[in-house]
Amino acid sequence: MKKILTGLALTAAFAFAENWNGTLLDQTCFDQQNAALKDSGKAADACAATNTTSAFALEVGGKVYKLDAASNDKASTALKGRADRTAPGEKPGKIMAKVSGSESAGTIKADTVELQ
Repeated sequence: MKKILTGLALTAAFAFAENWNGTLLDQTCFDQQNAALKDSGKAADACAATNTTSAFALEVGGKVYKLDAASNDKASTALKGRADRTAPGEKPGKIMAKVSGSESAGTIKADTVELQ
């Protein structure tokens, strides 16, 4: 009975998960560029995530969501596991990601981070 209740609770939790598809950004760069440029679109274009990024954000249709600490770890692991890494000194391209989880006050708590 306990296993059934646990399974139902997990199923219910995942049933309410939201999904976002967007561009993975370097959050620190984005915050700095957005403050300087006063244009989130240009800031997002200038701040693609890299293998050294430790704080991530996700730009979805012009809106930028920050990832929480645990989600940053998931994004970092996914990024470092990519087969098509950018060479040192080379400008990184846009990295598309699918994130599933929950959002509160502009911050996503991700269950999964998948790079596309």
